[in-house]
Amino acid sequence: MSPSPAQGATMISDEDQERAEAYTLIGHLFKAPPGKETIDFLSEFEGDDSPLGSAVAALAAAARGASPDAVETEYGELFIYSTEKADTSPYAAVHRSGSHFGQALVDLREDLAILGIAKREGELEPEDHISAISEVMAGLIAGRLGRSADAEQAAVFFRKHVKPWMPTFAQAVAAEEGRPFYAAAGRFAQLFLEREVAHYR
Repeated sequence: MSPSPAQGATMISDEDQERAEAYTLIGHLFKAPPGKETIDFLSEFEGDDSPLGSAVAALAAAARGASPDAVETEYGELFIYSTEKADTSPYAAVHRSGSHFGQALVDLREDLAILGIAKREGELEPEDHISAISEVMAGLIAGRLGRSADAEQAAVFFRKHVKPWMPTFAQAVAAEEGRPFYAAAGRFAQLFLEREVAHYR
């Protein structure tokens, strides 16, 4: 996503910085299959005893057992080549409108225009891809995309464009036990988004 002229970033709490980083990670994981450098980076993550921390540790373990070729195969099977797995589609419109380029995408584009956020030049994916929506959430929380951090706008955007479908998507991906890397990525996203639902309650 690409911003309008910058308004300047603002200082945010450590908690909000971590939340923004989690959205950024989710965006990277589901935008394209990670290469060796990213897989190696993920393999060094450390979790803790919390449910989300355990999911982080499981993602690191999955990365240590993964190869770029295997991860690319998982990605293609889940998000590109499968036509019968609508529950793992990375597009909001498929979940919310039942088809690509449905009303959910129209509504999202209208809200992005209000926020002054435009599709990045050369970007092939529509704005309702999970990676783009995650990027917007990170930007609203952390003051990226040329905007100051805006908790109220982040809450509105979450309730309208994240909560209705992304937790269900993450849960479906987490259930894909035959695809261990993305099952772990899905579980991380699922638990993080559950925490976000509670945050914005």
